[in-house]
This record gives sequence, structure tokens and C-alpha cells, in this order.
Amino acid sequence: MAYVLAGALGALGGARPTGIAWLDAVLLGLGGAAAAACAVRSRTIPVYVAAGLAAALQPATVPLVLGGLGLAAAFARRFRRRWTLAGASSGGLAWAAAVGAPFEPGARLLFLPMAALVWMAWSARRHAGRQFRRRFDRVALATVGLAVVAGALGTMSAISARIQLTRGVDLLQAGLTAAREGDTDGAVADLRAARQALGRGEDALGAVWARPAWALPGASQNLRALHSTVAEVGDLADAGIRAGEEADVESLRARHGQV
Repeated sequence: MAYVLAGALGALGGARPTGIAWLDAVLLGLGGAAAAACAVRSRTIPVYVAAGLAAALQPATVPLVLGGLGLAAAFARRFRRRWTLAGASSGGLAWAAAVGAPFEPGARLLFLPMAALVWMAWSARRHAGRQFRRRFDRVALATVGLAVVAGALGTMSAISARIQLTRGVDLLQAGLTAAREGDTDGAVADLRAARQALGRGEDALGAVWARPAWALPGASQNLRALHSTVAEVGDLADAGIRAGEEADVESLRARHGQV
């Protein structure tokens, strides 16, 4: 029950590792439950450091208080080693303070409390029983493996999209140049080629095989921003094509970055 409560509190964090609201809540909730489970089995010093750093680097009042309560729970656990609730609370509260629960920004220099939480998890793995170590290793290997595969697929899609984006922008500029010179047919041909290139880039980023990378913290924001850029340039090419097909050459002239 304590792990569930820690997960629910973590899910309220204001940190945005991916920028996708529902996915962030799931990831933060799982992190809170995992932190609680590890704190029960970890040595006390890593828990102290994690909760202390989360509280010290948290600018918002409520998460700071949660970090302080995490320190208190760790202190209580030190003198009652069998008190599982205190151990779970210390880890869950440390995580909640780091990720800004409820609904506050994450801690400044977030990598510091996160590094301490990783230390806490490693301490738990070292000092826990065999059954916990087996579970820990399976979860860690599965998580790392999925992240590596998703990251590789995301990198491939991003490289492909950037190549197509560069080609699309070059063709778009060529189409606008042709329009200014009065070559309507050439302008429309270049703009259509630009739209096709940009469409391929959009397809690469939005493909089913590339979507798992959108769940990776850090990579998600970059991939979605690139997808939006490709789509916007594609819309610009579409507008140019429509104008050219209507033989309105003047409307193909770029004004303030718009067609």
C-alpha cells in the first residue's frame, strides 16, 4: 500500500521528462513506487542524501516540505530498521520532492537528487535479498534495453527527417526563386517536390516504429519539435502550390517568412 501511495504522489509531480502529460504522470508514478521499494532495502545514508538534495534544491515550498519529511522518515527508519512504512515513505517523499509534487516544477539541478536516488537504488540492490536482486536486474535490463532500442529508432527517424527537411527547404527556396522570375510551372514543380520530401520526413518521424522514442525523456521534446517544424514547412509548400496552380505568381513571393 505504501508503494501505491508513493506512486500516486509521484504522479502529481510537475516535472516534465517527456512533455506528454499523461505519459509524464505514468513515468513519475512508477518512479515514486520504485524509489519507495528501494528505500526500504537501501542503507540510510543514500536516502538522507537523496531527500536532502531534493529539499535543498527545490524552489517550491510544498515539495521542499515533502523532502524534509523524507529526511524525517529516513531518520525514523534508522532507529526502527524493521519499520517498512518509514523506509517506503522516505524514498517516496524524496522522489516527490525531486519531481515537484504536487504540480510544481522539478528541483533545480535535478540531476543531483536523481543521481542520489540512483545511488539509493544501487544500495538497495546490493543489500537486499536474492529475490529482490533478481527482480531488480530484470527490470533494469528490460528498461535499459527498451531505452536503447527506442533511442536508436528515434535517432534513425530524426536523421532521415532532417535530410528530408533540408531537401524540402532547398526545393521550397528554389520554387520561390522561380516564382519571382515568372516561371510558374517551375515554381509549382519545385514546391511539389518539396512537399513530397517533407511528407517523407513527417512519415519517418511519425512512423509506428519511431513512436517509442517519443516516450524517452529528453528525446521526446526534440522529436516532437522536429515533427512540428517539418509539418509547418510542409504547410508553407502547400500554400505555395495552391497559389501557383491558381497562376497567382505574386502570392508566391515570400513576405515576412510567409507565402
